[in-house]
Amino acid sequence: MRAIAIILLIPSLMLTLINLYGITQSMEQDSIPSEHLLFGERDKNISSDELKVGINKLNEESDTDFAKRLTLLIADGISHIYWDKYEPEKFHQQIPIWENWILWGMGEFSGIPEFERYHFTQINKSIERGIGLCGDVSMLLSEILNENQIKNQIISTSEHVIVELTEQNLTLDPDFGVYFERSFSTLSNHPEITKKVYLDAGYSQGRADLLANAYESDGVLKWDGAKHFVTKKYYFERISYVLKWMLPIITLFIGILILKKYAKSCTKDGR
Repeated sequence: MRAIAIILLIPSLMLTLINLYGITQSMEQDSIPSEHLLFGERDKNISSDELKVGINKLNEESDTDFAKRLTLLIADGISHIYWDKYEPEKFHQQIPIWENWILWGMGEFSGIPEFERYHFTQINKSIERGIGLCGDVSMLLSEILNENQIKNQIISTSEHVIVELTEQNLTLDPDFGVYFERSFSTLSNHPEITKKVYLDAGYSQGRADLLANAYESDGVLKWDGAKHFVTKKYYFERISYVLKWMLPIITLFIGILILKKYAKSCTKDGR
């Protein structure tokens, strides 16, 4: 009985200490050198704190204006790293053990790529870590819009992920920081419109051509937000942030009860 109590107490104490240490830490990384970023010097122009403040809808700001501003803000506030170039630990692609030992364990031992280089679905965690690809920033934008009761859908193609406001004929690319006052179906049929907007935003002809082709590519799927886009991971992520505290605390409590019962039995037996 004593051995069982010790087996329960030691790991639960360790995990509790890891959680407490995590409270003192942050995944923020506002100073990633430009050589690690896809867009170099024009990448990550505002801090995570500025992004946190900026995602609040302004008084009398229309849904359309808010969505446009968010698109530019997210593009400026999220670092676009070379996703598969570095070790997963370098930029917290693999979630640190002190942040969430459950997600860390999934990345370390499950062999599932999505956990080895993790994509957050929670707004606060996505902004705090501050890195992502088109899917990450589209989920972030969609979640913020949903919080403000603005109907939208995530659109994924074989080459890109974007967001569309379903009632405003507005297509948003928070990865590149551009928006189109056109529906996605219009853009997919008129690549010249898509190219012009990216060119006007300062992107090269080659990049504009690639993106226009992405809008025309096969495999177009539409999703009702991040919850629909990555359903299982969406819920698992939120549950893991509760369980990372609950599991060690419950186990610690059980271990203490067993130890007390053992001590009581020893006293009763005269040991």
